[in-house]
Amino acid sequence: MDLLDQLVERRIRDAQARGEFDDLEGSGQPLPVEPDVLIDSSLRVAYRILKNSGFVPPEVAQRQRVGNIETLLQQVSDPEKRKPLIARLLKELARLENPDSARADSRAAYYREIVDRLGKPRK
Repeated sequence: MDLLDQLVERRIRDAQARGEFDDLEGSGQPLPVEPDVLIDSSLRVAYRILKNSGFVPPEVAQRQRVGNIETLLQQVSDPEKRKPLIARLLKELARLENPDSARADSRAAYYREIVDRLGKPRK
């Protein structure tokens, strides 16, 4: 550890001893993690542009549909109203489990949407 690191560490320990970090916002909570941390750095900008433009990869949309159905199931107590939701959930989960058949169609639609949006003039 070089001299600068030692100085910084000492100042942090002194501030802790004085209680300067005791009432910080978010204290005791996990640090927020950006959702794109796991994306290769060379792709982050492109993914962020697509995300900000409202484009969602098919796999993410699939997981969102599963989450939405799960949320609906938590809100519905009538067994008869739950049956179609459960059937939809099972169908979506099966697609997640074996996405090859659905993936080709959803990817093609996703790419068509990108091309269509890029071809439209900006407002």
